[in-house]
Amino acid sequence: MLFFFIKVILFRQRTLRAQSDTKNAKSAKRYKERKERKAIQRTLRAQRNKERKDLLTVGTSPDYSPIVFALWTIAGYHTFNNWIVLQKKTCKALPAIFPKRNFL
Repeated sequence: MLFFFIKVILFRQRTLRAQSDTKNAKSAKRYKERKERKAIQRTLRAQRNKERKDLLTVGTSPDYSPIVFALWTIAGYHTFNNWIVLQKKTCKALPAIFPKRNFL
């Protein structure tokens, strides 16, 4: 009978140790995944901050130089002007936008 109890106790200890090992492995895996996620978030945050800083620095952005900005402004002005001329010719939308002017 004593041998049976010792065997049960040893089996129970072995199963508890196996359970704690799997639990430790799972928590270690979660910890590693969390560390990797945080590292990725850190790099993304640093990249966003760098982009924001680059945008705030005037005249250093390579995409939108002052020449390109001026060309876009001129093109937008001419497009809007042509639209106004077209509306004057057809007399459709402008009376609703500018009701006090006579476009006839």
